[in-house]
Order: sequence, then structure tokens, then C-alpha cells
Amino acid sequence: MRFRAVLLQLLWAVLLCFVFSDGAQALPCDPPALSATQPWFPVTSAPAFDKPAPHPAPDCPFYQAAWHQFLFDLQKDANGTPALLSYPALDAVFGQHAAAVAGPLVLNAGANQVTSDAVLIDRDGYPVYYAIHVNPAFAAFIRESGLDNPAGILDPDRRALTFPAGVAEYKSAWRVLTNPAEFPDYLTTTAQVPRLHVAGGRLIADPTSTYLATVGLIGLHVVFAIDGHPEMIWSTFEHVDRNGSADLTPQSLVNPQREKAPLLISPNVEYILFRRGSPSLIDPAPPALADYAAHLDAVGASFTNGASPFTTPIYRAYPGSNMTQPSEDDEVLALNAGVRAEMLSAGLANDPRIHYRLVGATWLDRPEDTFAAGTVFANAPDQTTKTGPVAGQDALSSVAMESFVQIDRPGCFSCHDTQGIDVSPTISIGARRLNMSHLLSHYLQSVGD
Repeated sequence: MRFRAVLLQLLWAVLLCFVFSDGAQALPCDPPALSATQPWFPVTSAPAFDKPAPHPAPDCPFYQAAWHQFLFDLQKDANGTPALLSYPALDAVFGQHAAAVAGPLVLNAGANQVTSDAVLIDRDGYPVYYAIHVNPAFAAFIRESGLDNPAGILDPDRRALTFPAGVAEYKSAWRVLTNPAEFPDYLTTTAQVPRLHVAGGRLIADPTSTYLATVGLIGLHVVFAIDGHPEMIWSTFEHVDRNGSADLTPQSLVNPQREKAPLLISPNVEYILFRRGSPSLIDPAPPALADYAAHLDAVGASFTNGASPFTTPIYRAYPGSNMTQPSEDDEVLALNAGVRAEMLSAGLANDPRIHYRLVGATWLDRPEDTFAAGTVFANAPDQTTKTGPVAGQDALSSVAMESFVQIDRPGCFSCHDTQGIDVSPTISIGARRLNMSHLLSHYLQSVGD
């Protein structure tokens, strides 16, 4: 009997090595059944924060955790409002702890993208806008840790803090909807949309000059901590069409090569952020300020000053969101298909959450060994996301948020690490693990010296 047990263990080990080795067939990745004890549909239960096993175990539990968090955050409450829209915005977390005010969505992150400072313009000539929220657990952690004021953030005694399981932050991307026929295909809300103008050599959104409009969600970063992963799981979701297919942009057939223009898949299809037949460049670069200014209408609401709407056509540079292989992750594809099928089976064809897909997620495979202050997180050239410290999709970008830096700054960890942050010429946040999130530095920038 003992020999048989040892033999079975050896056979199981061989099977694990085969199943989880690079390039091998992945195990199925499905949502929980509708009859599960913690179902996702028709009512999404609160997410659990259990730590998944590292490699050679499959990545599926991380993708499942991301989908569960997304579905819970966008589930409608008794008033028919997605939970995310009632979560605290930054001005309700820091400073005077302003209470959340019911009313139109405030697009508190403007229209300028981080790093590139560019403005993304959709196929109809309207800029894409952004908002940042955190869940109640994140807000509570900030306040209870004394990080809700500049002195507390800069206090060296707080450098040992890490994000606890359950905290989450979100960055959302929204387009202005002008055709009511499109409304059912999005998660929509009414927003205070800032007008744009040129000031100080930049194109900026003016929060003091707004108009009311219906906006539709086209992209969402869901960043959350679970047990054993204080670096947080970095995931991104994007809009899909009625058939569940990606409809924001075309994607390259292969990973980017500097000396070659991209070969795009279906470039003659009309996309939300890529008008049919638009030119594709080696780098999806933003236009010059003069081009923006020349097409901006008189009231600063759209770029329709001209014979046709002015747009900024972009594409997905890394089709699989992975530095070493161009194909999309089998587990992500299977889970996306499973979620859609389960929603249809649960009678949720009209639920706006069905119009989104998980693009991917990334995390540290063994954070207990690698997650330290003052560290940059990247896989070596001879490593993959199965063998290196960065797991999941290491070239993960949102085409709606990192549109113009997908090639120069691929992957969430190319911007988010634990090094020190220079907030201004006179203010710096020392190296610490909390620097994975930029919300603390954003707050310090907003209050100035």
C-alpha cells in the first residue's frame, strides 16, 4: 500500500509538471456554477480573499478573483446604481473626509493620460475621460493608518505599512454617448463632463466648466489586495460588443517590433477608438497640440471642427498582453466565455456587466520573496510569466488609459513599483511598499508644497 501511495504521488507530480509547464495545455478556467455556495449570478456574493498557490499551480484563481471583484463592484444596488459609482472618490478619502455626494459622476481624473499627458479621442470626435475611486475598505485603511494628510504620508514610521486584503482601487475610462441606441450596450451614468481648452502649452480638461451628458464605461482598472499579495492584483477590463468580441481597437498580429509597422487584425472594422481604415503607426503616438487645437469646437466639448470628426486611432500593441508570446491566455479566454455563458443562463442578458471582458491581470508570483521597498519588478529576458517574478500578463495595458505608452512602458509594473517618488522639487516619498499605488502621491501633488 505504501508503495502504491508513493507511486501515485510520483505520477501526480509528473502530471503537474506537464500541465503547468510553459506551452502546455492549461486546465479549464470557469466561473463557479450557478448552484455554488458563493455564486457570481444572479446575485454576486462578496469576494473572498484567499491566497492562490504560486507556480507551478495555474493562474486561473487570480483571474477568477479579478472577475469576482469586477462583478461585485459593478453589481447594482437597491437603487439600481452600480456599487462602484457610490464608492469614495479621492476627495472623500483625504483631507477633510468630505462625504460622498449623490449626483452625477465627477470625472475627477480629467482627460489627460498619465505619462503621455495626451488626450484620447474616440471615433465620434469626443475625448475619453477618467475617474478614480476606492472601495470603502481602502478608504478605511487610509484613515485608520493616518495616511489621510501630508504629514502622515511622509512620516517615516509608516514606511513598513502594506495594503491589507480587501482594499481595492479603480480607474475608469468613459466616453460621451450621443446616440441613445447605444445606451443599452454600456454601463451608463450621467456625468459632469469637463470642457477642454489649451492652457500653458497643454490641452487640459477644465473642472470649473462642465456640462451634463450620458457617458458609457469603456475601460476599468480593478486593483485589489488578497491574502499574501500586498502588492495587489492588477487587472483591467474593457468593453465588448453584443457578441462578446473586443470593440475598442484592433490589435497587432504579433508583438511590437521597432523597425516594422504593425500588422493589424481586422483594421477595416469600425472600432470605438479606431475609425475604419485609419493609418497605423509603429508607435501609437498622440497628435501635436496644434492638431488638437485646430479641431476643438468652440465650446471645448468635442473635436468636430472640420469636415469629419478628429480622432486618435490606436491599437493593442501586445495582442496577448505578454512580453514573450503574442497569443491571448487560454485561461483568460475560457473564463471570459464562461462568465458570458453563465450570465445568459442566469437571465442577465440585459445586465450591463455582460458588455465587458477581462483583458488580463498581473501580480508577483512569490511576493514573500520579492516584494520589498525600493524594488523594480520585471522579468529577465530569459524568463517568462511562468518562471519569473512577475506572473500573469507582464505587458498588460488598457488601450483606453495607457493608449500611447503601450510599447515604451509595457505592463502595470513598469510604472508601479516600490521605489521612492518625487512629488515635487521639495517633496519626496521615500521607498516603501505602499508606493505600488500612486494615490498617495496624487494627493500630495494636489495639495502642493
